[in-house]
Amino acid sequence: MILFVKASLDQLASIWLVLDGLFHVFGYKINLSKTKMFFSKNIPSATRQSISVGFGFAQIDDIGKYLGFPVPHLRITSTSY
Repeated sequence: MILFVKASLDQLASIWLVLDGLFHVFGYKINLSKTKMFFSKNIPSATRQSISVGFGFAQIDDIGKYLGFPVPHLRITSTSY
């Protein structure tokens, strides 16, 4: 699952509430070793750190691939594929 949300500390509780409801209904669990957070470059590092610590998820700089396809987060060029 990929979520796109505004990166702010006051959104932590709301996001947890939505995730908890989703996982409760469908019977899923969060695998913390596989869960990563990606932030755009315009998010201050202190905010990134606070949010990732609040969730307990690791930060990544490159999204990589999702379902075998690259997830563009920078300008797309011919080398993206």
